[in-house]
Amino acid sequence: DRGYIAANEVQLGVRTPGPEFTLFRSAMPLDMFQQAMITGRRWNAKEALQAGFVQEIASGEELLSAAMKKATELSKLGTKPNVVKYYKSELKGYVAQEVLHFIFGDGSYNSSGKPLPPGLLKHVNDLVHADGYEKTWGKRHRDLEYFKNIKHKM
Repeated sequence: DRGYIAANEVQLGVRTPGPEFTLFRSAMPLDMFQQAMITGRRWNAKEALQAGFVQEIASGEELLSAAMKKATELSKLGTKPNVVKYYKSELKGYVAQEVLHFIFGDGSYNSSGKPLPPGLLKHVNDLVHADGYEKTWGKRHRDLEYFKNIKHKM
């Protein structure tokens, strides 16, 4: 309940990396996204919940128990990991691909220049070098929503 969400690069006078645009856009309605990126507006927890780009909020005292409760709830989905992977890829795969490509480049080293652990390396390479994320439901839906909003505002 004390947290904020913001993209304040514009207020600081620095450019936002492209993947951050994608990350924020995938989580926010278009009008909120534009406010965040153009003005650097920040939302407190209640405003972010009302706007729909966070699903739950908790006070500092309740945070650990709320996180554990959510983790327990989500762990039940792990009985069919390939099904969960499918949904995550369809909804957000293009976001992960863009962010990881920006961070890891060729997918083999982290920012310190050290090789990634083998399991993480495989995961990053699978996402960074995967084909088809442009055709996922999440990407198609965002493109369609974007063009509908432009047409509506003209």
